Amino acid sequence: MRILMVASELLPFAKVGGLGDVVASLSTALGAMGHDVRCALPAYARLDETLPASARVTAERSISLTFSGGPTRVGLRWLESDDLPAPLLLVDHELFRREGIYDDPATRLGYPDNGLRWALFCRAVHASLGLDGWSPDVVHGHDHQAGPLMGLLRWAGRPAALRRTPATVFTIHNVGYQGVEPPSWISESGLPASLHFPLGPLEYHAKVNLMKIGIRAADRITTVSPRYAGEIRSDAEFGMGLEDDLALRANRLTGILNGIDTDAWDPRKDPHLRYPYSADELVGKSRNRAALREEMGLQTSTAPAPLLAMVTRLAVQKGLDLMLPLMEAILNTGMQIVILGSGDERYEIELQELAERRSGRMAVRIGFDESLAHRIEAGADIFAMPSRYEPCGLNQMYSLRYGTVPVVRAVGGLADTVVDLDENPERANGFVFRMWEQVELFKAIHRAGRAWRNRKLWRELMHRGMTTDFSWERSARAYTHTYDQALSDTDLGLAAG
Repeated sequence: MRILMVASELLPFAKVGGLGDVVASLSTALGAMGHDVRCALPAYARLDETLPASARVTAERSISLTFSGGPTRVGLRWLESDDLPAPLLLVDHELFRREGIYDDPATRLGYPDNGLRWALFCRAVHASLGLDGWSPDVVHGHDHQAGPLMGLLRWAGRPAALRRTPATVFTIHNVGYQGVEPPSWISESGLPASLHFPLGPLEYHAKVNLMKIGIRAADRITTVSPRYAGEIRSDAEFGMGLEDDLALRANRLTGILNGIDTDAWDPRKDPHLRYPYSADELVGKSRNRAALREEMGLQTSTAPAPLLAMVTRLAVQKGLDLMLPLMEAILNTGMQIVILGSGDERYEIELQELAERRSGRMAVRIGFDESLAHRIEAGADIFAMPSRYEPCGLNQMYSLRYGTVPVVRAVGGLADTVVDLDENPERANGFVFRMWEQVELFKAIHRAGRAWRNRKLWRELMHRGMTTDFSWERSARAYTHTYDQALSDTDLGLAAG
């Protein structure tokens, strides 16, 4: 199949969260299966500096779109290289040439015209289809930034250069980020204003919701874990206002668990680690723990105790409201804590203050450091993910692969990947709590600390996690099946039904 991936992030050129990793890894996995995959991405500031030297421009066009009340020129560049995840279409306009992808780094606030930026991006991708002589069978849009493209392909007609309208698949990576815009957005989008009637596919509480457009317009909808697919269509806490729209399309909604890059995350050959190790040879794990303690300024404990870690965005979603009040009590059990992350300034300050008070027992690094993230996964014993909601989660899979036993809340992809020791001892690879309560989180961490002292049991948990298949090949096969379904829908005239 010819598949076009459309997203606002793509590793290594643009990354804020896990979206960029997922789009790059899925594109690579589908390409390895023999599919003809290409990616479309805004040409952000300094993106050219990250392109491989082997990248070559295969086609270049300038197109004119009516936007913001007049004609607007948009540049299109098609690039190829063996060092790219897939051949790349870059959409170039001044709206994308900013310091941040979503937020202004100076204010840490989202750009107020983000909705217009994504409208222009989708308009340009729509107009580009077929211009380089390549026509996709499937257009796969990711998150609300690509939602308008699903609507354009459904309601604004086939691009002139295409013989047939491609099938569409829309993936929800996190329904918490929806892209809600005022009705005036419609005049920029190129979508028919008539669709904004009450309860129409473009109407959302008298506004416009870009995520809703993708949900209502795409032939097939996916999200990033089976559990999350059920949560967002049946529970207002997880659906966040879109549960009714998702329930309406339930027969077209599928949960496909993300994979991870098992080459980049492999403790046997990870270049970020001082000591390689494997499921059958764990000596390097303890050496990495000692090296991490030294790097982070943690004391060498006289009484053996586990090292607990978090690598996370510091946000309510990630469970910081539960975790922060418990940290003193966790430290008092003898455990040490390492945290790497950035986000809400309130959490950053509280964590740094606690680390200063408990110097030698707790270490905090604010920011993102890919190499340190690998060393933390390798050096920690326990990895905490007390998320309020978690569409998929990648860190619990990194942790399992590195023999770092996760403690998670039973939501989304965490529930799909971590099996609790008490609930299923034969398949267990971690510890799970269910109720959104501090006492439940503390009990799960306490259970993990107690199990850590049973070396035979702990090795069994480590081995089970390290030998689980989290490769993208499994996920790519599931996406291929969804593409087949979407193509069948369009062939049968059932598109977006």
